[in-house]
Parts: sequence; C-alpha cells; structure tokens
Amino acid sequence: MSYFSLWRRYTKAKDMLTVVTSKSTIEDFGTLTNNASYNKELLQKLTCAFTKERLDKMTNAVKNRTRSIAVVLEGITNEGNEQAIYRTMDALGFQTAHRIPSPLYRLKTCGRTDAGAMKWIDIESWKSTEECISQLKSCGYKILATSSENKTKTLDSFDFSNKTAVVLGSEQEGISKEAMNLVDNVFRISMVGFVESYNVSVAAAIILYHIYQDRIRKLGYHGDLTEAEQDDLLLQYMLKEYGIKL
Repeated sequence: MSYFSLWRRYTKAKDMLTVVTSKSTIEDFGTLTNNASYNKELLQKLTCAFTKERLDKMTNAVKNRTRSIAVVLEGITNEGNEQAIYRTMDALGFQTAHRIPSPLYRLKTCGRTDAGAMKWIDIESWKSTEECISQLKSCGYKILATSSENKTKTLDSFDFSNKTAVVLGSEQEGISKEAMNLVDNVFRISMVGFVESYNVSVAAAIILYHIYQDRIRKLGYHGDLTEAEQDDLLLQYMLKEYGIKL
C-alpha cells in the first residue's frame, strides 16, 4: 500500500472517530446503537469513509446475515479448525457462534488459517455446556448435535427455516455426554467411504451449506435480520473496519 493510500485511510478513520465522538465517547457508543434513528443518521455520515465497492460489499453481507441459526462449538481444541468454521460461517451468512472451551485440553494454536472472519461474526463464550444450551433454549432455539450412529436421522429430516442451534464437538471426544443429554435431536452426515468421521471444520462446512440451501429452498431467502438489525450490524462493520471496538 502506498504512502498516499495509507494517509487517506488514516484520514478517513480520523474523520469517522470525529463523527462518532461528536455525540458520545467510544465507550458510550454501544448504548447508542440501540437507537434506530441515531443509527440511520450515523450511517449516512460514515458512508463517505468507504468506496462504493466496499460499502456495497458490507451492505450485501448484512442483507444476507441470519441469527436464526446458531453454531455451538463445544471443546474445539485446534485453532485452525475453529478459524475455518468461522470463515465458513462468514462466507454463508451465519452471524452467531457460541464457544465452550474444553476443560481438559488447551487450544492448539495454528497460524495457517485466516483469522479475519472472526471480525465479522458474533462470538459468545460460555463457561459450561449446560449454561449455553439452556440460554439458547430459552431464546426459542431447537438444539441439534451430530452423531455417527447409522440409524440416526440425516440433515434432510429437519426444517432449518425455524430457529436452530447446531452443536459441534471436539476433535478428540466429539459431543460430550452432557450435551447429548440436553439436545433436542441428533443427526448424521452421510458417508459412503471407509472413514467413520469428518474433520470438525469439514463437517461444519457440509452442515452449514446444507442449512443455507434448505433455508433458501423453503423461505426463498437466507438473511432474515430486520431493517433495524441490519443498520446496527452495518454500523458495527463500518467501525470494525477502522479498528473501533464497540
């Protein structure tokens, strides 16, 4: 990137900070994003900091986002796998991930996979599987988990036009017994070869692409955020683009 490009980017970021802090401090900004009319006003002011191509990219991403499908990562211990799942979520428009760290294994770091996708999705961490699943159920989600049993239902058996959370287990242990006792149903991913399981990030990609297609087939669309939710998310994306944390 040339010196001129860097300077122009810095100037735009500085202008964005000026716009935001004209009504509040950065620390107070999160509370203001609950105000739909203020969001509209702020969005209009911030659009000048982006090229048309970049703004169209962010707007299209927001339009195709959903929080009706949540991904629960229970005990994932390989950072490369975790980042790959986030990348698939971003690519297919799934906005919400719930992360439950393994109590037995440390996260194995891996620098090979692009971590940039984390910036564009919401990741909530939980202390326990029970706490996470209970909260999701209270919000109206049906909880599904993967299984390797041949007699288990396949993905085609479920309607993903409804609120659903999919639990993916660790590379070593799979889904925990605790999670299995809490989920509403289980499913298997069809395999016709000799292997008995997929890598967790590959399994996630297969599952999420199926859900994406199922929602389009049944609903005619995938993204389902309200106009106010889209404005709020677009505003977050604009600020994150310049490193402004909410």
